[in-house]
Amino acid sequence: MEASRTIVSMSIELALAPMVAFEVFVEELAIALTQGGMSFETGANGRITEGEFEVGHVIAWIPGKLIQLQWHQADWEAEEVTNVEMRFQPISGGTLVTLEHSGWGTLIGEPGEMAGWFAREVAAPFLQATSPKGFGNWLTDRRARRPSGAQARETYRDPLYHYPNFRAILQELALSRNDYLIEVGCGGGAS
Repeated sequence: MEASRTIVSMSIELALAPMVAFEVFVEELAIALTQGGMSFETGANGRITEGEFEVGHVIAWIPGKLIQLQWHQADWEAEEVTNVEMRFQPISGGTLVTLEHSGWGTLIGEPGEMAGWFAREVAAPFLQATSPKGFGNWLTDRRARRPSGAQARETYRDPLYHYPNFRAILQELALSRNDYLIEVGCGGGAS
């Protein structure tokens, strides 16, 4: 297989209508890219930047169906252009969301290096994200740690099960009336 024709793809079936899947996907992708130091300007003339460098440029934006990006995988080789497609196909009971990155890999080199990159940068993060710790932390963040989460409102309105921990911590700290205690976003302590 030629390196210039390398394709990496992944997909997920969602019990959502294509337009809803599209909207949720775009919103979450923008948030995740921002947290990773990138910016996603959505829409037909959108782009993804990393600092001042335009990593991706939207070449097709069809809500509920397709996002296609012209992609630059290396700022030191700006002429190296690849293709990223995110497709939203209606299926029985929902939508098949597929992300496909094609035409890249020429900068990696040997097939062994490609296998190493794929194992380290794609497979390992995917497996970590779906492991009990990774998935559990994500789920806890979505449902419990976020103030907007229904579980957070239900559970932490009166954190009955945390009281023993609160008492133990306060006893260990032995605070006086002259002390100040500030708790800043510690969450449930699951991570």
